[in-house]
Amino acid sequence: MKFSTKRFAILLILCIIVTTSSVLIAAFIKRSENSKYYNQALNYINTEDYDSAYKIFNNLNEYKNSKTLMKKAEIGKNYLKAKELLSEKKYSKAIAIFEQILDFKNSAELLKQSKYQLALQFFDNEEYDKAKQIFDELDDYKDSLWYLDKIDLNNIKKLRRNIYAKAYQLLKDKQYSKALEKFNSILEYKDSKKKAKICKRNILSEKQRLKLSHTIATGIEYVLAVTENNEVRSVGEDSYGECNDVKSWKNIISVDCYGEVSVGLHYNGTVEVAGNLTQKQKEKIANWKNIIDIAVGEKYVVALKKNGRVVAEGHNGDKQCNVNKWKNIKDIDAGWRITVGLTKNGKLKFNGMVSDKLRNDYNATKDEWKNVVKISVSGGDPNHHRGSGHIVGLKSDGTIIAIGDNLEKQCEVHGKRWKNIIDIAAGDWYTVGLKKNGRILITGENNPAGLQHTKYIEQEKIENWKKIHIQDISAGYGMTVIQKSNGLLDIMGFTDGQNKGDNALLEVLNWTDIRQKKSK
Repeated sequence: MKFSTKRFAILLILCIIVTTSSVLIAAFIKRSENSKYYNQALNYINTEDYDSAYKIFNNLNEYKNSKTLMKKAEIGKNYLKAKELLSEKKYSKAIAIFEQILDFKNSAELLKQSKYQLALQFFDNEEYDKAKQIFDELDDYKDSLWYLDKIDLNNIKKLRRNIYAKAYQLLKDKQYSKALEKFNSILEYKDSKKKAKICKRNILSEKQRLKLSHTIATGIEYVLAVTENNEVRSVGEDSYGECNDVKSWKNIISVDCYGEVSVGLHYNGTVEVAGNLTQKQKEKIANWKNIIDIAVGEKYVVALKKNGRVVAEGHNGDKQCNVNKWKNIKDIDAGWRITVGLTKNGKLKFNGMVSDKLRNDYNATKDEWKNVVKISVSGGDPNHHRGSGHIVGLKSDGTIIAIGDNLEKQCEVHGKRWKNIIDIAAGDWYTVGLKKNGRILITGENNPAGLQHTKYIEQEKIENWKKIHIQDISAGYGMTVIQKSNGLLDIMGFTDGQNKGDNALLEVLNWTDIRQKKSK
């Protein structure tokens, strides 16, 4: 049967009608959905949920005035951020935002409030010039005029005198950061610029002392540690006051000890000393100034000054104290009767009981010391009861170099394991390395005075230490002390009860207020 032209026309018309209807229905549904989301976004704006409103208007694109409302929502988000900054007392940041949206809601009023609070802050901090500038802008807002009267030009000189007096007292009290802040606020007054420079120099020296400081230290049978309030805790042998006399020290940033002598470094660069030295030697050490690092050998003390020179006082039978001519030194350490200095250009200086092997090893490795940033030394006993002496150097790339006595393999610090090191400590027959990930490495043996029945490197304890995060280390004759990530200490060595008072050393496990030194 043939399909007539008339029927075809009818079907075509029906198809057009159906298609048109579908399009119209789809458009109607789309408009309904857009209307629904549009009204929802308007509601979000009314309730200050600008983030949700912004997302919807962004999706609606050309629907009605969605683009305009999207910009309004964006301004609203900034408005809420500025209000939050105001509540957090971050007035300068709040001001910067409110100034961009002055016509939005009560932004103009909140801008004044932010400026007023910032001016009050300047006033309370005695930054009167800054406060005056803002109060001038605010005119009669709240009690701005009253504050302007308080800081008018007739009172500025008086206020600056007061600030100068407070800053000068802070400088005398060695509170350099606080003093610098005040001197900076009155730089044109008297010699404030000069005093500010003095503060900056002392702040730099404090930073150097902190960088070189030793929070924990071990003697032969005693331990020292700096507390959070900069006092010193101690326990162990006290034949000459090397342990108990340190408990009265205040304002200490660093400690060190060896044999029967303890030393503490103040924040201001002066030194405290206790133990087996003559009264005259102690008085000379007490008069040292501008010290940034300290080290102790057998009955002598060495100190690094901020100008790179080195001073020493005490037993000098092997010329270990002949360091006065050393220059440009950036780090020091001392062993039994050996003193070592590292120069800024990467050379080693050493005096005292220095073995031929140590000298020969250094001559063969001079170029390898150029990138060394820290040194540690131990041993140097003329009878070899404490090892004949080895020096360990930490390089800037996290590797280690060691030279000298290697009888117990204490200088074997190479290989894949000895990488990413951030700190080192030399014991008399062994070397300790602290890795960046908080893990510890130990090589060598600590066998005091050749006592074959006594081993002070406890393998079981080492294995336990390898499983925890460690942030500080100290090694010496017969003892190793670590500080864990929680600030508590642990000890290995003279705690086995074979010597009088050994068990008392376990007291260090209960110290909970030791200053944490998480970065070296």
